Amino acid sequence: MNITNNDAYKINPLPAEELKSIWQDDPMRVVVMLFDKTLQHIGQARSTLLGWGDEHYQTHILNAVSVIDRLQTTLNHESHSAMAANLEDIYRYIVRLLINTLQQKNHESLNQAISLLLGIREALAVYVKKNDEVLQH
Repeated sequence: MNITNNDAYKINPLPAEELKSIWQDDPMRVVVMLFDKTLQHIGQARSTLLGWGDEHYQTHILNAVSVIDRLQTTLNHESHSAMAANLEDIYRYIVRLLINTLQQKNHESLNQAISLLLGIREALAVYVKKNDEVLQH
């Protein structure tokens, strides 16, 4: 996947009602959409490291953080699932990596955030198919 190409993560926004309907039918699809949206913002921020202004970089990083906050709300903490707790910790770590890049603008933190997000996205897709108590319904 080419993360520096802004077109690589183009996602058509869906109205809130349509998202609610998708969530009821297939919550994993919404979670994957949130992961993709986060990766889109990080990819766009990474492109700004190659010459765009600081304002664009900050906006994309803050948008990625906002989507990660939404990902955190999909976790079902009432189930006391170790998986949900671990994902919460990882999401917090990714947010710290992203906020750190606002100050230092380094590729290493962005690459680490991207790697973690891609790994989680793939692993979660497999795990949730077997254990749907991780997500809220």
